[in-house]
Amino acid sequence: MGHRPLDTMKEYLKVVNVVIYVLDARDPDASKNPVLDEFVKNKKIIYYYSMRDLLARPNVPNVKVIDEIQKMFPNKVGYVKAMVVGVPNVGKSTLINKLAKRKKTKTANFEGTTKVPQWVEVAPKIYLLDTPGVYITGHKPK
Repeated sequence: MGHRPLDTMKEYLKVVNVVIYVLDARDPDASKNPVLDEFVKNKKIIYYYSMRDLLARPNVPNVKVIDEIQKMFPNKVGYVKAMVVGVPNVGKSTLINKLAKRKKTKTANFEGTTKVPQWVEVAPKIYLLDTPGVYITGHKPK
């Protein structure tokens, strides 16, 4: 993924209230992306750990995303918009489908399934933006 998707994400970043940063619970540090870290540093961030079910003993606590958003914006008039970010195939679309309680975004066991950003209502007045994964610089597979 080149920088064009990041440019698109920068435009969306101007209109979102919060960023949901999805990390792989099996190795959260390895699934952090320094480009994304810099990109979202001035926004409120909720960290969500995906793939906890693959751990022998889930030792990474997780947040209830909808509850966290409601706590962050208790008196928000209008909609809360959140952008879901992470490296490819970390579980961004799966998280959105889980929160929406139905399949709203396409998922697969390979990267590159999400091609363009897509808004999904996951609760009354809460919209999440599914985004393509952003490769860690220098680690894009050939």
